[in-house]
Amino acid sequence: MRSSLNKFDTNPEIQTPLSPKQNPRNNSFLIGIIVLIVISISILTILNYDPSNPNAEKDLTLLHERYTKGELLDKKEFALYCLLLEKVWKKHLLACYCPKGVVNETPGIDWTNPPNSPEKLGSEWIEVTNENAKEKSLRREFQNRNTKEKIVFDIGFGLNDYTQENHWHRYNSDSQTDRDRYLDMCGEKVGKTSPKSHIKIRNLTHE
Repeated sequence: MRSSLNKFDTNPEIQTPLSPKQNPRNNSFLIGIIVLIVISISILTILNYDPSNPNAEKDLTLLHERYTKGELLDKKEFALYCLLLEKVWKKHLLACYCPKGVVNETPGIDWTNPPNSPEKLGSEWIEVTNENAKEKSLRREFQNRNTKEKIVFDIGFGLNDYTQENHWHRYNSDSQTDRDRYLDMCGEKVGKTSPKSHIKIRNLTHE
């Protein structure tokens, strides 16, 4: 019996399991969980930030000074800066909405802060809404005389528990299917049912 125990104790192929503190895989897993929790808390903090709180103006002023001096804000700081810039100062900064830049631009229209009604469109736009459906439809279509680009203004409506605000759509002239029917506010191709195809009216002042 003793010889068997000795054999078991000294067998190099039989190893005692590492404790959680000794196991590097467990350590990596725990570190990953902690990082994920920290990121989630940061995102929730930004989303739940109350722009009406007494520190909002001070926080925005400090972030604005750093940004305008050319200091690079980290992702959390920049997200908060964009939020407060829009909510507190009612200002518009293109980089907040299209950090990678804009493609497929429309001359005379900034789609990250579009006109709040078709009446604000320039003379180069003509209405091409179907006459038969014009009185009943909540959608008005326009085409640019020069570029032939087509855009849509959807009038907001309420139906039961569903409420839709006024918004714009941009047709993708190269579209082949519903998967690339529209362009988003940055000019990227998006599907017909994509939320990004709905271009929000912000009524902001350019920063």
